[in-house]
Amino acid sequence: MRMAHIMKKLILGVIVLFASVAGFCSATDIYITPTGTAQGVCTISPQPPSWFNTASNWGSGSTQIGPGTTVHLCGTFTGTANQQLLTFQGSGTSGNPITLHFESGTVLTAPYWANTGAIAANGVSYITIDGGTNGVIKNSANGTSLANKMPSEAVNAVGCNNCEIKNLNISNIYIHVANESEASCSGEIDQSEVRAILFSGQNVLVHDNTINDVGFAIWDQFANGDTNHQIYNNNIYDIDHAIIFAGVGTSGVSLGESIHDNHVHDFANWDTGVTANCFHHDGLHAYGSSSTPALTLYFYNNLCDGNLGTNFNACMFMEGTGSGTPWTGNSAGSTYYAFNNVLVTNNSHSAVQDYLGNGDTFVNNTVLCSDALAGDIAYGASASTANLFLNNAEQGCGYFVMWNSFGVSNISTSVDYNAYANAQGYNAFNYTDMSIDTSSFTPWKSSCGCDSHAVYNSSSLDLSTTYVPNSGSPVITSAKNLTSMCTGNLTALCKDKAGNARPTSGNWDAGAYQYNSSATPPIPTGVTASVN
Repeated sequence: MRMAHIMKKLILGVIVLFASVAGFCSATDIYITPTGTAQGVCTISPQPPSWFNTASNWGSGSTQIGPGTTVHLCGTFTGTANQQLLTFQGSGTSGNPITLHFESGTVLTAPYWANTGAIAANGVSYITIDGGTNGVIKNSANGTSLANKMPSEAVNAVGCNNCEIKNLNISNIYIHVANESEASCSGEIDQSEVRAILFSGQNVLVHDNTINDVGFAIWDQFANGDTNHQIYNNNIYDIDHAIIFAGVGTSGVSLGESIHDNHVHDFANWDTGVTANCFHHDGLHAYGSSSTPALTLYFYNNLCDGNLGTNFNACMFMEGTGSGTPWTGNSAGSTYYAFNNVLVTNNSHSAVQDYLGNGDTFVNNTVLCSDALAGDIAYGASASTANLFLNNAEQGCGYFVMWNSFGVSNISTSVDYNAYANAQGYNAFNYTDMSIDTSSFTPWKSSCGCDSHAVYNSSSLDLSTTYVPNSGSPVITSAKNLTSMCTGNLTALCKDKAGNARPTSGNWDAGAYQYNSSATPPIPTGVTASVN
């Protein structure tokens, strides 16, 4: 009897304990609709957005938003001008994030959302914002020829640790109309105030988003103590700046920033004319202040192309001290690694403007230019040291290299195995430190004592429309095998832009793609968005 009594008490205790634990479990699913009435798959006790924004509805209760909860959005949410629709009131935990999920067909629209975001996830942790298959955040009346010209933002995730922002379609935050005859900038909005995604924090992923018609698309505003930021697989177009790497952190910043597999294209709609040039457009723009700490950035497998416009600056712009906002602070302590990128320039603009780095590595990139003007620069660099410039494929540029105070540890080995084509008669090789300014490949090699294994073709590199070498291309087996470099964050270097393995022995092909690579066709450029 006594044993039976003890077992009964134990069973009762387990039941009580289970009930107690269950009572402190957050809801698994919460449903939000525009009015709190059933819509789409949101049929179980749906709530309006105001319920999401109320702190008392967040916690560990069975009907509260907390760790492990998925908040489903259904329908078209029509906000008022300058509204912040959804504000996170709490955090998830490791392995149990709080997920805001856009169900199919969900749209967040307003004349213009607040400049602190239609969605705000500030100072919280373990948050996922998932656009699902076709979730949309957009403005309906903000732009040059529209009713409003106001600062606005889609997602604000400043101080968001262990956060992920993915699968969103963000459009029309500010529809800018190019005006080539404009003489001043007095009527223009600050492009940095019309943003798609602004973020900082530890362990942040921003990926697989489609973003168009915005000033600053994805802005990494890193802060003190931030680590591990990744921006990848985004399609960004009709913008002034695609990706911005510029933060306020001065200590404890250890990012190993990885920006890869993005397609940035078509900047011309943000032109303001040669006279005014209110906005200089960039694919990647890295800048900072005199207090910016030493940083490391990995930029690879990206494609920059399309109609770049008149006021385009560079596909990759690493800002130096001359501007007052250097990406490396007042020292050359920061380093970037750029590889497997395809950079296609036009209208006399630069693929790369690189200033003030330490040990910068530019290898296996493909750069194609469309004219021979002085501004058509494949790789411009100054005030940087101990650089590597290897295995690149460059065609049709006014300058293949334009270097000033471009330091290398050993020029004969640090600048080599590149493939060049069609200098078009301009002084394609310019190296101020060595007093070299020539359009001819042979004098370049003899004067610099570099590129002894490089190749030059007077007409073209013979690449396909997807930038893959055709049979007989001079880039095939012309490059150095860099397998020894493929460790840590450089592991991806041993594959080409399409993910095909480069050979472990023998020569590589110059440029971003290996011969016989099955490259994915680039996303169409020149597309336009309509306001609904």
